[in-house]
Order: sequence, then C-alpha cells, then structure tokens
Amino acid sequence: MFYQIDHLTEYCFSRPVFLEPHQLRLRPRDDGGQRLQAFKLTVDPEPVGLTNTLDAEGNNVAIAWFNGLYDHLHIRAEIEIETIRKNPFDYLLTPSNNRFPIVYQANETNALAYLRQRRSGQEHEQAVEEFAQQIHQSTNGQVIPFLGRLCDVIHDQFEIIRREEGPPHAPAVTLDMRRGACRDVAVLFIDACRVLGLAARFVSGYQEGDPDQAQRDLHAWAEVYLPGTGWRGYDPTNGLAVADRHLAVAASASPELTLPIIGTFRGDDVTAQVHVNLELESETPVN
Repeated sequence: MFYQIDHLTEYCFSRPVFLEPHQLRLRPRDDGGQRLQAFKLTVDPEPVGLTNTLDAEGNNVAIAWFNGLYDHLHIRAEIEIETIRKNPFDYLLTPSNNRFPIVYQANETNALAYLRQRRSGQEHEQAVEEFAQQIHQSTNGQVIPFLGRLCDVIHDQFEIIRREEGPPHAPAVTLDMRRGACRDVAVLFIDACRVLGLAARFVSGYQEGDPDQAQRDLHAWAEVYLPGTGWRGYDPTNGLAVADRHLAVAASASPELTLPIIGTFRGDDVTAQVHVNLELESETPVN
C-alpha cells in the first residue's frame, strides 16, 4: 500500500512564550515492513537549531531549539511511504519456542530485559496475571495462538472509545472497566504478554482505517519480540495482526516516549490551545 500523510500540529499561546527544546518523533521507521519514500518536516517559528538522531530505542527523533518569544508553534510532517508486509505471519518461529516458556538467546535476554518487566506497584496487577493465564490455558500453552486469542478477546469483549487526552490507563484499570482507547488496550496487551515472559513494546503510528472517516488520529498498538523472527505487531483495537495497513513511527517500552511532540515552554499566566489536523490518503499499487 502507498500512503500520503499530512500531519499538522498547531499550538497557539495567549501571550508570547520562550520555547524550550522540543523532541519530534514524526519520521516513520524504514524497515522490513515499510519503506519511507519522502519526509518533510516544517517548524514555524524556524528553530535556531535542528538535529536529527536516534533515541536510545532506535526511534528517529528531531530535536529543535529556539531563541526568542513566540505566540505560536506549528509543526508539520509530510510523509510518503509504502507498506510491504501483506502477510503478518511471513515467518518461521524458532521450533523450541512454539510453546511457552519463551527462551531468548543470551544477547536477546540482555537487550530485551526492560521490555519483559511488568511495571511494579500497579494496583490489582494480579488481575492482569489471571487474565493472561486464562488465555494461556485456553490456547494450550502455544505462543502464536495465545497472541491471536489475546488480541481477539480484547477486541471482542472490550469497548473501544476515543479519548483525546491523558496517558494510557494502567492495565488493571482497563481490564476492570472493559473499555479504553487504543493506547489503553495496547498497554493491557503488552502487560499480559509480559506476564508470560514475552518482550513487548508500545507502538505509535498511523493506521489506514475508514477512508471516509471525518477525523483521523494517531493510532497505538503493540509489538512482541519472537525469537528467530523479530518484532511483530498486534492491534487489539482492531483485533488483528499488523501487516500493510499500519505505519509505525516510534516504539518504546514506555508509551510516553512515543509521543510525536515532547517539549515545554516558559511564560507567566499563559494558556495554550492545541489543534491537530491529520490527513491520510492510501492507494493500492497496481501489479
């Protein structure tokens, strides 16, 4: 699939402010599942400095810094990209890892340690463990059926809502309410995977969705690291394994580190308004 994306974020301040350095995670990945063909980043006011780099988890990040006082900040990403993974199961899982427990190689164990850790201190986290174990038992301890069933259960039994503001709810909260936004159910999926020792991470990006929908938003899903296979995506919001209808931008153990824009400003008695406009067009390639 070919996609053209125009993603504009506008901040308007009630009085001029000093903009602190901003981190911009808007450049999509270029990997085995997608090919970035063109990317243009426009920042107004023009930064006095703009550098492109990779963060600690391998995400593309632009860091912009400013000088002076401004009453606005406009950030636009224009993207052309091709997704190439038509079959989400185009892999062979290491035979010894068809069933739990998953056994990672020594180098993988070290690199993935943080991505296998559940966040301690969460209330009622035992409920998520029981939820994961029930699905584990119902799929006879098999890894791929577990992932598919977990994705289906969340999609079929949870109400998916649109929630514009706030970080993801704790997994146990989403489980208890049986409802949540895409970021909420992605975090629940990730925590359930970690219960069984799977490395899992949060992904932010774009999803094709309904071409006629009036308003588009960034989307969130999960990726799981499978030995001998690598990172594979699952989208519990839509109840499917990720293929060519998703476009990944950033992935992290911590959802807050996938936000497209991270930054602050200095100013007294200032209010800010934010407007986001996201346009996405898709085209099926002609064979």
